[in-house]
Amino acid sequence: MLLLLTDPPEIIRKPQNQGVRVGGVASFYCAARGDPTPSIVWRKNGKKVSGTQSRYTVLEQPGGFSILRIEPVRAGRDDAPYECVAENGVGDAVSADATLTIYEGDKTPAGFPVITQTPTTRVIEVGHTVQMQCKAIGNPTPNIYWIKNQTKVDMSNPRYAVKDEMESAPRNVQVRPLSSSTMVITWEPPETPNGQVTGYKVYYTTNANQQEASWNSQMVDNSELTTVSELTPHAIYTVRVQAYTSMGAGPMSTPVQVKTQQ
Repeated sequence: MLLLLTDPPEIIRKPQNQGVRVGGVASFYCAARGDPTPSIVWRKNGKKVSGTQSRYTVLEQPGGFSILRIEPVRAGRDDAPYECVAENGVGDAVSADATLTIYEGDKTPAGFPVITQTPTTRVIEVGHTVQMQCKAIGNPTPNIYWIKNQTKVDMSNPRYAVKDEMESAPRNVQVRPLSSSTMVITWEPPETPNGQVTGYKVYYTTNANQQEASWNSQMVDNSELTTVSELTPHAIYTVRVQAYTSMGAGPMSTPVQVKTQQ
């Protein structure tokens, strides 16, 4: 007598909602278990997604793991709900869904993550150690992870190591209006910069809900004081300061508000 043990499919890693700028890359991850190992298909608006479609890639991994990658994303075409469906012929198929939101131009929400330092191509001899750096800003602070061949790097492998450099932002930012159109801004250097500070960038805006990349900005040489002119009278400005080192841009300071004179 032969006894066959089977298990219906169960999704153990669900795809996550995500927002991406036009022209960026969207990657949905899904994993399922069961006996036999489930097969996974992807659906967009209820219709099956094929890996042969332009800009869409479906990458199957051993053990019931699948990745749906969309590159480049396009507004009006890719913003939609996506569904991961797993089945193995035992019981009913199971599914999990996530929504892709696409932002055009400067319409990203406040705090949207921005990569300020990208990894560079390196040529290293076999057996040697290589270091690659990546930095991002946003609010809350973005989590950074690494992908190799479209798959998240397995950090349990002793050959890989990630070091989070928790550099600090400029401190004690103070803003004082000098007139109806001018304000003076002072600050103190970061307590723990990532390298030698080479300069600062001061951001200011009357609409703090906009992404920082769309704020007005002013570069400052290695000094902790600057004056900003041509402001709107009797307006509330939000100010943030960012330090630059030989390693690139650091985190932004806590927002400070000031009202210009009438």
